[in-house]
Amino acid sequence: MDSKDEKLKLSLAFFLSIFVVFILILIWCIYSGQGGFNFQHFDWQKHNVLLNDLINKQWPVNYYMDGHHGVLSYYIGFYLIPALIGKATSFNVAQLAMLVWTALGILLLVLNLYKNYGNNQVKNLFLILFGLIFFGTFIYILSSIYRTWNLNDFNNGLGINNGDYFSNSLTIQYTTNITQLCYVFSQMVPTGIATFLFVKNIDNKGIWGIICIPLILYSFFAFIGLGLLMFLVLIYEFLLVPKNIKQNLKKLLSLNNVFAIIIGIVLLLYISCNILQPKPVSAGMDFELIDYHQNLLGFVIFQLSWILWILILFKHEKHNLVMWAASLVLFVLPFFKYGEANDFCMRVSIPALFVLNFMVIKNMTCHPNNNSSYSRLIILLLLLTGMGPMAQLKGNPWKNIIEDRHEYNMPYKQGTAFFSTADSVRYQYVDWNADKGIAKLILRNK
Repeated sequence: MDSKDEKLKLSLAFFLSIFVVFILILIWCIYSGQGGFNFQHFDWQKHNVLLNDLINKQWPVNYYMDGHHGVLSYYIGFYLIPALIGKATSFNVAQLAMLVWTALGILLLVLNLYKNYGNNQVKNLFLILFGLIFFGTFIYILSSIYRTWNLNDFNNGLGINNGDYFSNSLTIQYTTNITQLCYVFSQMVPTGIATFLFVKNIDNKGIWGIICIPLILYSFFAFIGLGLLMFLVLIYEFLLVPKNIKQNLKKLLSLNNVFAIIIGIVLLLYISCNILQPKPVSAGMDFELIDYHQNLLGFVIFQLSWILWILILFKHEKHNLVMWAASLVLFVLPFFKYGEANDFCMRVSIPALFVLNFMVIKNMTCHPNNNSSYSRLIILLLLLTGMGPMAQLKGNPWKNIIEDRHEYNMPYKQGTAFFSTADSVRYQYVDWNADKGIAKLILRNK
């Protein structure tokens, strides 16, 4: 076989592998609730209501409830393409579009990771997908220790609270990738792509704004998390090489970043309608500091759950600046709480967790010999971190697919019905102070 035939054979094998990987991603998404063919977890009530209102209402979406006008003020970026498709077709087709949109986003992340860490071995496409699916902290394993010492406070993962919450009293969680796709796919996928672009372009500060700013419309907390990583990297470089401060500032003030900042101001004004509006205490949206004096074991268990990955990666990544920036973010976040479920800790941590995830994938596939004991150890540990949350992929979607039936978690058909369930819901998605500020400019009173 000449070299031309061999290259063609390798090319065909590569594209066939991409197709198979995409099918596997679709299966993962379907089991996570995408398309409505399988069980949809609690957060799908929000996803379905927002998607339905974006389909059936004029944009910008506004509401009238209890004598108050309100405007949708939330990170809606991921819903827009499926909603546009739904406007031209139906809600069912929009759900299918959401499924494909999510799967394409994950495939894009897999291909980018392969380009950087695939080592030109087609089998690494599958290893990279495996690394994405199974990555998480070691909280499921370490929670067994917590259960032994503090059974009364142990969270068994039943009901709304998934097993990523190990404690009933400590509202802290670093979400596994499996759980993220089940609950917050609209935040997970764009954040994963943006975090990878940051890691890849850590020295290209002239495009950091373009990488980070769009996240505002997909996940405001993830935007904060990625911004923190960028800030910490900058501070370290300023302190390490003071003579390069002027050069780095010049890069940061590039036309790309200036343009991104202008767009960011507009997006922040939109999101701020929700965040800065007056809220009752019952909304549970005040910042708090978490006191661990009464539960030091819980604090140690939680911190150890991600530090174990640092210890495993230390030999090969000890000079990796982004990893240490992520470590600082992960250490500090559990001291803060915002919202009933502490979305601040869960979602601001997504970029830092992805940094660890990418380093794990890198060391699993880029090792001189990925059949080595080190690579096999990482594969084993990924299995251990992923097996616990795997229980959330329950159900059998194939009968529903064949019969074209859906299991939408959609007890509320309209946003107003959903928002009336609790103040924590009412003030999380809509600005009800619509007679003032930026909302007044975009609200159409009827």
